[in-house]
Amino acid sequence: MFKHTFFTALLVFATLVSEAQKPQPILSFAREQRPLPWYKEQAGLWKKEIDKDNRNATAWLQYFRAVRVVNMQDPDSKKTPEEKDAQLMSIVDDMEKAIPGTYEYNLSRYSAAGLRDGYESYLLKAQRLEEGHTEHYDYMVNQGEITRDTATRNKYCLKLYESGQVSTGMMNYNRNVLAGLAPGAILITVGDNDTYPAFVLQAMGFRKDVAVINMSLIRVNSYREKLFKELGIAPWQMPGDNASAEEAQNAEKRFEKEFIKTIIANKQERPVYLSLTSAGCDAYAAPLDEHLHLTGLAYKYSEQPVDDIGILRRNFEQEYMLDYLKVHFYKDISTDLVQYINLNYVVPMLKLYDHYQLAGETQRARWIGAYAKEVVKGTEYEQQVTDHLKK
Repeated sequence: MFKHTFFTALLVFATLVSEAQKPQPILSFAREQRPLPWYKEQAGLWKKEIDKDNRNATAWLQYFRAVRVVNMQDPDSKKTPEEKDAQLMSIVDDMEKAIPGTYEYNLSRYSAAGLRDGYESYLLKAQRLEEGHTEHYDYMVNQGEITRDTATRNKYCLKLYESGQVSTGMMNYNRNVLAGLAPGAILITVGDNDTYPAFVLQAMGFRKDVAVINMSLIRVNSYREKLFKELGIAPWQMPGDNASAEEAQNAEKRFEKEFIKTIIANKQERPVYLSLTSAGCDAYAAPLDEHLHLTGLAYKYSEQPVDDIGILRRNFEQEYMLDYLKVHFYKDISTDLVQYINLNYVVPMLKLYDHYQLAGETQRARWIGAYAKEVVKGTEYEQQVTDHLKK
């Protein structure tokens, strides 16, 4: 009996070690985020696959994606941004020699360019060669948005959704973000998970009146010029690709301090909101702090008084769909990321809880408190919220 148990355990251990040494696909950061050492390990494993077969297009693409994530996420890297770009371009140059004309090469060439003008043709070549590939879908969403070709953007948003690459939890969260905004709103976002699901929802017909402005995409001069003209926002020019490092640094500082103020001053007088995800970026939000009003999952900018409690009540009592926070009958592709983004509910929920308590609405206080506890269950904030609700 002991021998049998011992050898079974040994076999399981050997299997786990074997699996750990197998290269794994590198999924988009919007879908999955792994620890940095994992990406470094995967880069090494995929490079070994390339060394075995220099024409392995899958290995080349996955190696490129792993190195790209490491370059973006490694806080201890001594490489300059220029050196990181050069490394990626070097990998793509090697791909061109080994697997020219392939989907994987063209997609990587476009990705390495980082939305710079003149590389769109590589994405379009990849799109024509897709043959069952889906890695280009989110890039096509970007391309449709940047060119203001909403038909293309919507087409690939729906393809993303139909291929199972959009988290249901993220869709629920972003649905509530959009639902809580005034008509014709401008919503400022910063990342993949507060932008792509919103685009997908709009492709499905929900809150198409909202203009979603992603703070990374808006750095593309040609895109910003078109979008700002549509929205009645004053032109803003960033330095071109040939700008010096000093010029680029000064422009970035100016961008952080003044850019959102430029959006706020739009001539069409569209209400402006910062998603709670973008409000966490102090470089953008801090200069506006005194004029930001918490209305739910977004801050509304207003220099005039706002009935934030009234709007909070309406959003949580009438506009938001909250049941998914307690019960859902689906397997989410991004469970950990959804739990993280759902923490944005906590502050508005506790603010509403305190209001209900002060107003003597104990039943409603228990209702919103139960959701707050559900959101933080199993997180580092669980005890803190529990203590707050006991006061």
